[in-house]
Amino acid sequence: MNVRLMMKRGRFRAYWIEDGKYRTEGLDTNDPSVAEERRQALAGRLTSERSISKRPNRRQRGYAMAQQNNFVADWLTSQQSGDSEILNNLSQMRNRARSMERDNSYARRFVRETLSNVLGPTGINLQVKARNRKGQVDKESSQKVEAAWAEWGTMENASVTKDQTLVEMQEMALRSCVVDGDHIIRIVPAYDNEFSFALQLIEADHLDHDFNINLSNGNQIRMGIEKDRWGKPVAYHLWNTHPGDTRFSATSIRGDRIRVLADDIIFLVRKERTSQSRGASWLHAAAIELRHVNRYMEAEIVASRVAAAKMGFIQNTQDGPSADYPADDVDTRGPIEEVEPGMIVDLPAGKEFVGWDPTHPGSNVPSFIKVMLRSVAAGFGISYNTLANDLEGVNFSSLRWGTVAERRMWQMVQWWFIRRVMKRVYERWLEIALLNGNIDAPFSSFDKLNAPVWQPPVWDWFDPKKDAEAAKIAIAGGFKTRSSAIRERGGDPPDVFEELLAEEQILTGRLTESQPAVPSNSTSGPPDEDGDEGEDD
Repeated sequence: MNVRLMMKRGRFRAYWIEDGKYRTEGLDTNDPSVAEERRQALAGRLTSERSISKRPNRRQRGYAMAQQNNFVADWLTSQQSGDSEILNNLSQMRNRARSMERDNSYARRFVRETLSNVLGPTGINLQVKARNRKGQVDKESSQKVEAAWAEWGTMENASVTKDQTLVEMQEMALRSCVVDGDHIIRIVPAYDNEFSFALQLIEADHLDHDFNINLSNGNQIRMGIEKDRWGKPVAYHLWNTHPGDTRFSATSIRGDRIRVLADDIIFLVRKERTSQSRGASWLHAAAIELRHVNRYMEAEIVASRVAAAKMGFIQNTQDGPSADYPADDVDTRGPIEEVEPGMIVDLPAGKEFVGWDPTHPGSNVPSFIKVMLRSVAAGFGISYNTLANDLEGVNFSSLRWGTVAERRMWQMVQWWFIRRVMKRVYERWLEIALLNGNIDAPFSSFDKLNAPVWQPPVWDWFDPKKDAEAAKIAIAGGFKTRSSAIRERGGDPPDVFEELLAEEQILTGRLTESQPAVPSNSTSGPPDEDGDEGEDD
């Protein structure tokens, strides 16, 4: 900035041109050296202000989330991969999730709701829709496969431990995945049972997350999972004994690792990042808040118990004993520890009763817990009413809308479980069952019989009458078929149609039997008064 001096009325002034306009400022001195110093300082200040005013406003052009200010100074972040981020936290997170699911009522309810809505009382059921060359459903072949699958799913065949049915194994695998973050299902072919096929459930602790090395063949072991250069799982390295089974294991704490090919492992995990090999507990997002709620309720309960026990203190109001109560009498009167209804106590002179009556629980406790549990429910992905079992203030419309949105989430989990577990188990089981002769069909019919239709549990609506009427209108308008409406209710359309037909035939036969036989050639008229039939004229 070009700033010059001028003398006016015995005082120096500075002047300059800025944005085409003449500017001036008094320097308040008549000393040339002082005026020069002030001119230089003014020129520097104007130059700095001009450069700042021309600098682009980066704050306005960027994302607010990336701003650096006092409000986000404690927001710590990292740019680590999914595996690096979870590596040092996996064991502690899993142990705390197990503790919370075991001891916290709201965490247990979330786990139970997951099992109830995803699997229900009967688990994921199989319906086979094998078709012949004409494209028609081969009912006989389909029923053979369904019968063999039901027989294999019993306690004696499904599990290597022979103490769980297939439905119980589904529940255990899903529960472990929800709490631990991942679970291992090992396929055991050539097992000693009728089908030469069984499953083994393995807890996530067997997969050592600290086992991370690079192999000479180019594969890499990440958190116990051996992967090729594309990141495809090749094998899983498992401890042959549980690392925490220290009281019952006769060998070392962890035993030895065994390498199991990925073809024989179903790794049940829901990834949140592409670079993530192991899973995080489904409770992790709301675990801290839920622990705060639990500790707060514990403190409030203790405070309420103390408040319920009315207490008080005897306080001295003077230094020594009075004339009415000599020192000997005062010394022998002990403190009053128990009272009875209607009891009136004569306190010694110089004594005063001071009551202590804390007010607990406070009036804001319900609203505070409700706000906290809403946040916890959002972290779990379910509604507050479901988590807290609280239907207070809920009307029909809001409850229905919230339930519909929640059921979409459960449907996502259902089909994730079907694709991840049931599809692979069925394909391996069908292959071995055909080879083993458990199904009366040649192995060449594998593709034909590999046509499962999985039926997860369905939900009852709040107003079945309106839903049934809506289905009838949709069917009449051509927007929905009878078969799709039956499937939505959890039924099998061919079975339903056959039952309806059989029911109609039975009812028709009974109606025919109940009707009296009418002679075809009757010429007699109505009976006369004597009971004899009249004749025609």
